[in-house]
Amino acid sequence: MRRGPIALVAIITMFVLILAGCSGDDGARGAAGAAGLPGAPGTPSDPGAPGLPGDPGAPGTPGDPGAPGTPGDPGAPGPVMPVIQSLFVEGSPSAPGGDITATVIVQSAEGLALTYEWSVSGAGWSVASGGDTDTVTITAPGNYDASGMASVTVTDANGKSAVGTIALATEGNTAPVIQSISIYPPLVLTSANLVASAFDQNDDPLTYSWTIGGITYIDAGSTMTWASPGIPGYYNISLSVSDNTTSVSGNSFTYMSIGSQSPWPRFRRGIQGTGQSPVIGSASDSEKWTFSAEDSISSSPAIGADGTVYVGSYDGFLYAIDPADGSDNWSYDLGDIVESSPAIGADGTVYVGSNDGFLYAINPDGTEKWSFETGDSVTSSPAIGADGTVYVGSNDNTLYAINTGGTEKWSFETGDSVTSSPAIGTDGTIYVGSNDGNLYAINPEDGTGKWSFETGDWVESSPAIGADGTVYVGSDDGFLYAINPDGTGKWSFETGDSVTSSPAIGADGTVYVGSEDGLLYAINPDGTEKWSYGFGDAFESSPAIGADGTVYVGDDAGFFYAIYPDGTEKWEFDTGTGDPVISSPAIGADGTLYFGSYDWDLYALK
Repeated sequence: MRRGPIALVAIITMFVLILAGCSGDDGARGAAGAAGLPGAPGTPSDPGAPGLPGDPGAPGTPGDPGAPGTPGDPGAPGPVMPVIQSLFVEGSPSAPGGDITATVIVQSAEGLALTYEWSVSGAGWSVASGGDTDTVTITAPGNYDASGMASVTVTDANGKSAVGTIALATEGNTAPVIQSISIYPPLVLTSANLVASAFDQNDDPLTYSWTIGGITYIDAGSTMTWASPGIPGYYNISLSVSDNTTSVSGNSFTYMSIGSQSPWPRFRRGIQGTGQSPVIGSASDSEKWTFSAEDSISSSPAIGADGTVYVGSYDGFLYAIDPADGSDNWSYDLGDIVESSPAIGADGTVYVGSNDGFLYAINPDGTEKWSFETGDSVTSSPAIGADGTVYVGSNDNTLYAINTGGTEKWSFETGDSVTSSPAIGTDGTIYVGSNDGNLYAINPEDGTGKWSFETGDWVESSPAIGADGTVYVGSDDGFLYAINPDGTGKWSFETGDSVTSSPAIGADGTVYVGSEDGLLYAINPDGTEKWSYGFGDAFESSPAIGADGTVYVGDDAGFFYAIYPDGTEKWEFDTGTGDPVISSPAIGADGTLYFGSYDWDLYALK
């Protein structure tokens, strides 16, 4: 260990009783047990994920929550929430005063107990029975031509919820009636089948429009196959049915989960940027191998479906590294410093920016697919949206949306450089910071701004999105901000220096973020401090969280830490050079931890 009595005094002074067990003695550190968080769900080696139903009309059996981290694991979705597989009604349109039955089919990836809460809107509609079950009986008003909506909120034992809505009608209503909306499979790896049925009393021809993650697919039909971006996270899915006179809508997938063939396909892992993994990380600081580049590594690694580790370097190359022995599979010259972190699409394409001002799309064999030119260096890390659009910031003060073929879809101008990496909300909203001091919310279809939230300094930190839609982001003004989905401030948490680290969100909603004041903070969902940890060396690296709640992060003194959820140290790894570890960790399918250092090395700990 590198620290003695001085560190002990600092810890006692700063952390009082919270970190009393995190002393300078080897015997005291790592003594705390894990926080007893539930294990991640069992994960598949192919898209036949555990818990998938045998057909779209029947719920599946959840996977075994006791077997995370199986080698070859294609990765689970980001934060685990209930997933609505199907929502349907029987008896609609109803005779006036008659009953309609609505049923929801839901999966919990963790096999947790679920509670149900139904409600209805529209004059005269009421819940007759079953309002707290998966099937509800709804009584219609006593008049013809009445319309309403039924909504169900499904909540798991961890307090995470999914919401579904569907239209209701009585006879005589000339509007179409949606009778069912279903998806198969509910954990979407690379594609999903969307199925709906609707009824029109006048036998008018119907048109169907699906909206997935803010992207609308017009006239797609009552069934369609959707190709997902393959990045873990959640998307809203809704349906609009029209008879060319009136239309009705339903939304049954407020939290439809998107999986990945890769255990860590991009910076912060998922589209919501939470930094969570379904895999338990390495239990020790044992070094598996190191890979040496020709210059510093601040880029954060991404991991392909076959385990290949991709990372950029100041030497101008993107490297593809064999996970078994750390050998170089191939390298691609990007022409200038690579600070951007790669993102891996569903087809294995690797997207990464370079300080030469281009975003590159590289095939899995190391050949160039295309390149897209911006007006300045690209240090932002790409995000991939519902339709495969690639979003990335540039130091030319612009966020770009780039089609899968490498052409510009739209661009959004800010007042300064965009070094922050985008995160994507369940409704498809793009969130990104700018060095003009603002966090921006941007529409995915046309690139128009929804709102901006002003902080007191540069926003280099990348946002993370909580289960309730709260957006968390750090600022160089020394604060972590929690922002409501409508752009209003929820709370702010003050640290002692700039927050360039990007926040991570634990399964229980705890927010973890580093500060250049030398502390890693754990912050409760209400904005109060849970604990803090550190020895005075700046944290610019962004934390990653294992399935057991362990937090992994590096500091500017060349150390890499594993920290229990209660704030005590599990272990630490000394790179031995004193060079900063700004690169953020990635967790492989077998729990191996990968991170880069300014000492030119990429480390694998297992």
